[in-house]
Amino acid sequence: MKNKNKIEFGDFQTPQDLSDKVCNLLVRQGVNPITVIEPTCGKGNFVFSSLKEFKNFKQIICNEINPTYVQELIKDDRFQKSKKNLKLMNEDFFLIDWENLSRQIKEPIVFIGNPPWVTNSTLGAIKGSNLPEKNNFLGLKGFDALTGGSNFDISEAMLIGMVNILKYKEGYIAMLIKTSVARKVLAYIWKNNIGISESSIYHLDATKSFDVSVDACLFFCEFSKEKTVNFDTKIFSSLDSKMPDKIIGYRDNQLVADIEAYNRIASFVGIQKDYVWRSGIKHDCSKVMELTKKGDKYINGFDEQVDIEETFLYPMLKSSDVANNREPSRWVIVTQKKVGENTEIINKIAPKTWKYLLSYSDFLDKRGSSIYKKNVRFSIFGVGEYTFSDWKIAISGFYKNPLFRIVGKNYGKPTVFDDTCYFLPCRTRGDAEEVVSILNSQIGKDFINAFAFWDSKRPITSNFLNKINIHKVFKM
Repeated sequence: MKNKNKIEFGDFQTPQDLSDKVCNLLVRQGVNPITVIEPTCGKGNFVFSSLKEFKNFKQIICNEINPTYVQELIKDDRFQKSKKNLKLMNEDFFLIDWENLSRQIKEPIVFIGNPPWVTNSTLGAIKGSNLPEKNNFLGLKGFDALTGGSNFDISEAMLIGMVNILKYKEGYIAMLIKTSVARKVLAYIWKNNIGISESSIYHLDATKSFDVSVDACLFFCEFSKEKTVNFDTKIFSSLDSKMPDKIIGYRDNQLVADIEAYNRIASFVGIQKDYVWRSGIKHDCSKVMELTKKGDKYINGFDEQVDIEETFLYPMLKSSDVANNREPSRWVIVTQKKVGENTEIINKIAPKTWKYLLSYSDFLDKRGSSIYKKNVRFSIFGVGEYTFSDWKIAISGFYKNPLFRIVGKNYGKPTVFDDTCYFLPCRTRGDAEEVVSILNSQIGKDFINAFAFWDSKRPITSNFLNKINIHKVFKM
């Protein structure tokens, strides 16, 4: 089991050769700071690299929350030789008055380092102390906020704090972070029209440098004196790359994964009301709600035989089923026809099903999300009239070989999906065939490549699927 402190503080110390390489890259790009700030300096490798590479600095401000590392740093000969130019703090990043501190230092400023690679939910689970004040700082609303969309990396909160300091100053950010965090910070910058003249992402081999399987990068951002916003970011495969592999950016109020692919499909972007992508059913209790069939008997996730009516049972496909073109092999209890519907009607129509749900009420009533606590008993989500359409086009949210497929009824009932899938309800099979031919064409592939970030946990989302204006494609 990992050490609690390592988890709590996201403690992945930067190797000296890597910090040297990062600082050297910055110098070659013309970064020439007067003030260097390392807000989570650990054992100080970025501090020592900055001392070596930045020739014109006047002060290096370094902060570290771990007192053991602070003492190690103080005892280091390199620190002692340069301590007149160093200001060392032993504080919680989130308790420092960075705004006031920034008024006392000279520009240009560079925030540099390797902030913690840990989320607020992880810290909460282990009762960690290194946790910023809880707030929905990204401004998420409704369902996203309730179902975990407001979970964030601690480094994300730190970087947004740095952004809000530098948006009024001449300076840079150069941080080793998860690639997903870099994109979130860029989205924040672009959404808020914060002036940046240049930004880049350099991919890292995190396994080699940190012995951890994480998609990580050097995130570099230069703040614009003119406060104009550059909505493009260059993506490099490594710190040694001379030319970018591609350019990501911000278009149509959304992050774009490939600007070239986006330009090819830009004329087909637009929302339409009659083709709306939906996510599948969310119930958060698969052992109770999902059943398999052995002969003519239904079996739940506890390997127990279940005696219920088939009234509320529907054949279900999961992401792996959709991606691999499999037929349904399990059933799900769909307790509602629409969100918020009174579930007690089940007792009247299908009493054995109601008795079954009651027998597992300990599991269903303890589902973690607040969305269940605020709704009727045995509620589910991602359900509506669209759920029961006879014909659908479906795609997995996870798989990186995206293929749209037509799904019809199975066993005489509409096929439903779990919440790792997205689907488009269609009126007829002919309608589905016509639309799927577009989605699996080069236009559909360009749409996917334009918006899908393949290193994401869920690269396919309903958000960008709903930007494909089918009517515009039909008219081309």
